[in-house]
Amino acid sequence: MEYGLPASSAITRTPSSATQGITHGLFFQEDWRISPRLTLNLGLRYEFWGPTSERFNRAVDGWDATAALPIAAQAQAAYLLRPTPEVAQLPVQGGLLFAGTGSRGHGLWSANHDWMPRFGLSYSLNSKTVIHAGYGIFFGAGGSSTRTPTKPVSAGRPPRTAH
Repeated sequence: MEYGLPASSAITRTPSSATQGITHGLFFQEDWRISPRLTLNLGLRYEFWGPTSERFNRAVDGWDATAALPIAAQAQAAYLLRPTPEVAQLPVQGGLLFAGTGSRGHGLWSANHDWMPRFGLSYSLNSKTVIHAGYGIFFGAGGSSTRTPTKPVSAGRPPRTAH
């Protein structure tokens, strides 16, 4: 900073999205008193996470390397005014695919389901000391609150041709 003038600045803008997904869960649990000193606890949880979707079809769902772009003719004409010797032609093609447009479905991630068993026991050593132990499998939330409205694109960039 010199003379009170800023040397740099930045604006961070988080894109808005309206992702949604439906989740259903069911849980069973039972305690069994095996003996006066030992209690066993068994449980099983089932969760179904419906497909996550973006309500306004703004989520990127892939890449089409061969998509025709409306600016292709203008870009190629501008390139021909000052061509680069290493590049014989300027291929202007490729574009993002959006979920929910054309024949693409609205779902960003397919439905998922998980079984999560739990096991626990309590053993009373004496009238003042109890030992508790347990084990369980847990999964994070599968709903849209934990995911961004874009998907990784696996197709990559279109190859460049040099002549």
